[in-house]
Amino acid sequence: GRTPVHEHADFALFVRGQQFDFNQPQFISHAEGKELSPYMHIHAPRYTVVHAHATLSRWDEFFTSLGFTLTDPSFPGIDSARTCMTFPDKTKLCNTDSEKWKFIVNGVKVDGISNVILGDLSRVLISYGPESADDVLRDQYPKVTTEACIPSELCLDRIDPNEPPEE
Repeated sequence: GRTPVHEHADFALFVRGQQFDFNQPQFISHAEGKELSPYMHIHAPRYTVVHAHATLSRWDEFFTSLGFTLTDPSFPGIDSARTCMTFPDKTKLCNTDSEKWKFIVNGVKVDGISNVILGDLSRVLISYGPESADDVLRDQYPKVTTEACIPSELCLDRIDPNEPPEE
């Protein structure tokens, strides 16, 4: 069984060096009165922070709730050659000889994240393109925010006193 929690993780998705913008109504829970998932979502004002409300919340569950499909080696039987992400507009990007998916969790390269349970205060980078893992770690990973501690109320000095409390 899944039990209630309130955990947060920072994340970023880059495609060919460009950061994907999740500040769009179709990705935001509570926008226009809709809830995309009872377990995981993003909402204003931090569009780079995932909120998990139940134990065992996996990254693929989050992306699926937004209309993405991510298949990577974190699933049994999936190897690097079959790593793909399908976007809500049906664009599908798979590993090729010249472009690959890279996954960085807390500064460490991993094979995949899709079947991995979200870790509280984790920083996760998903990147696709011709860059090497070292390039991605150096150039893109620093752009993953460190704001998950704010809704978790673990960095009180960073909380704007005028900001409404988390729901």
